[in-house]
Amino acid sequence: MERKDIIFCKMLTYQSNILGSFESPVIVNEHNLKYALRTEQPNVMKHIKNWIILTKQNRMVVFTTKYGDSWAIMNTNRVSLNGERHIDWVYVNSKPSEWLQGNNPVWITTYCQTDSH
Repeated sequence: MERKDIIFCKMLTYQSNILGSFESPVIVNEHNLKYALRTEQPNVMKHIKNWIILTKQNRMVVFTTKYGDSWAIMNTNRVSLNGERHIDWVYVNSKPSEWLQGNNPVWITTYCQTDSH
C-alpha cells in the first residue's frame, strides 16, 4: 500500500462534515476536479480550495459520484524545513450510491485532523 493510501485511510477516521450533494455540470473525474479547483468554478470549489490549502492541519475533501467513484484531495504532507505542504490525490471505487439523486450528482465530504488525535 502506498503512503498516500495509508494516509487516506487514516484521514477517514477523523472528524468529518458533509457539505452535501451538488449537481455537477461536467463528468466528475480528477482532471475536471483539478480544473474546477484551479478556476474556482463552480463557486463551491473556491471555498473548498481555500479550506484545504490555507491550513496547518491535515485536511481532506472527498468527492463521490453515484457510480461509486471517489476522488480525495489531501493536504497532509509537510516539508519539515519550511512547513510547506503539497496536495495528494487518491482515487477509490466502491459500491454505487443509489441514494444519490440527479443526473450527475457529486457528494462532498470534508475531513480534518484535530489536535485531539
